[in-house]
Amino acid sequence: MMALASAWDILVDQGTAAYKKGNFAEAEQLFTQARKEAEASSPKDPRIAIILNDLALVYEAQGKDKEAEELYKQTLTIKEAAEPKDYTSINSTLNNLAVLYRKLGKYDKAIEVYQLSAANAEKAGADGKSLAAALNNQALMLNTLGKFDEAEPLLTRVVALTEKAYGPENVAVAVALNNLAVSLRGQEKLKEAEPLYLRAMKIREKALGADHPEMAVAYTNSARLYREQGRYEEAEPMLVKALAATEKGARGAADKNVAIALSNLAMCQREEGKFIEAEKNYQRALQIRTKVFGAESNEVASTTNNMAALLTDQGKYAEAELLVKTVIAMIEKNLG
Repeated sequence: MMALASAWDILVDQGTAAYKKGNFAEAEQLFTQARKEAEASSPKDPRIAIILNDLALVYEAQGKDKEAEELYKQTLTIKEAAEPKDYTSINSTLNNLAVLYRKLGKYDKAIEVYQLSAANAEKAGADGKSLAAALNNQALMLNTLGKFDEAEPLLTRVVALTEKAYGPENVAVAVALNNLAVSLRGQEKLKEAEPLYLRAMKIREKALGADHPEMAVAYTNSARLYREQGRYEEAEPMLVKALAATEKGARGAADKNVAIALSNLAMCQREEGKFIEAEKNYQRALQIRTKVFGAESNEVASTTNNMAALLTDQGKYAEAELLVKTVIAMIEKNLG
């Protein structure tokens, strides 16, 4: 038995090393051999569940999704039959299966799996961090499907659990608050979402610094909420901050994320009637997108179209018409 176990360990170690290097065919061969070793020892050998899960990951990496799904299910059957139940191990495989379903666009199935994971965490009396993660995964899938009303109570629990587990000023709490705000915003509960976005933003600013690149999302979220309420004067300074944070984290002079931040700011300034400022920012965004995507790309066409709309707002119809004709020519060429 000791020799057998040692041989199995070697095969698993070699398979894991091959998997990490991206040598999936080699990993599959080694894990398959390890599976046979374990099954030959005993049909109830606990190592079988371990190797089936690893083999499923290899299949998934190779695009063999049906085979991966079947192995995840076999792994779960073995783990759930074991006594006492190891809910942490079961949830690990459930999460792998849910991720596969998400990748395949089978969102309803992913939600069902995440529900099982959350139920297991409850049964096991899991700590707040584990339970919050399980509930959060389920809720984010519901948000993805637009089922914001179903996600809201789950995310409310996630915020409470996260605050208790990490403390009220932890960045993990900011993430939870942001997710809940997204759910509320999806239900058009803008007044309820606003203080959550702002609190999440303040937590991140305190932890990271106001101009940290990761702050860009928090500023943009708050600005979007203000714009949806027509509060453009409050949205603009948020978008200025978002631009500064994005530029700090930019990779080189031409970064597509900077172009997005510039376009967001320009759109807000256009809504405020600040046409000169908006045009300057659209021009910068256009220059970046031309460098990144090419002069006749769809991204450049979109920005050019926005500039045409800006000119129209100013009554510069002849200039706007020329840009619209340019956009039409780009689109026709790209469509072939």
